[in-house]
Amino acid sequence: MVEDYPGLVIRPVRASPAADPQESALDIPGEQEAQVEVQITPAVVFTEDLGQSILDLDERRSVSVVRLSSDRITDEDLEFLSELEGVHKLIIEGRRISDIGLEHLGEFEVLDELRLVGCSITDDGLAELRNLKSLQTLWVNSPKLTGVGFTSLTDLSNLKSVYLSGSPIVDDGLQQIAKIASIETMVLDGTKITDKGMQHLAELHRLKLLNVESTKVTPQGVIDVQSKIRGVRILH
Repeated sequence: MVEDYPGLVIRPVRASPAADPQESALDIPGEQEAQVEVQITPAVVFTEDLGQSILDLDERRSVSVVRLSSDRITDEDLEFLSELEGVHKLIIEGRRISDIGLEHLGEFEVLDELRLVGCSITDDGLAELRNLKSLQTLWVNSPKLTGVGFTSLTDLSNLKSVYLSGSPIVDDGLQQIAKIASIETMVLDGTKITDKGMQHLAELHRLKLLNVESTKVTPQGVIDVQSKIRGVRILH
């Protein structure tokens, strides 16, 4: 019997080198080490709901990569992710995921990469991520995110890469993001930032790569940052 619910796929995967330098942070650590990926897709279907499928996994303690990709996934479904204690990389794609769902993500002690793509996340919801002390890479793409909520994440001292492409990030949001001194990569293409916001980013002295394509940043704004951060590469 096939239910109209996205399925659960478990398969061994191996990390492979990324061709694009900007994608290097997506690699699973350990090129030769086999990993277990849990992937939710519309193509393979379970007869049980998502939560029960996770609970039934014999190898759930070994799962290190999880991808949930479906508009059928809800905030309530994320509650069962707490059973996957060893997750290092978590990708959630779904417009029904909101700040409520983030409440279930704050206890992943070893999570080093989190992607929230096409979700309905607001600045208030970012506060639920403040305990992810191992987090190194954060992607958030949401039509409700301005960036001011990053004031809750200033203690994430391991955070090195922040991807906010297409979110309506504003200059005041960059003022909060710039308080995270560990950031080395910042991708802000398609956001609402201007030269004023670039002045805040000039405080990120470890910054190596900055993407401000398709924004209101001017060439002068780029020059100002380059004059303050030696060697930074800026895509404009």
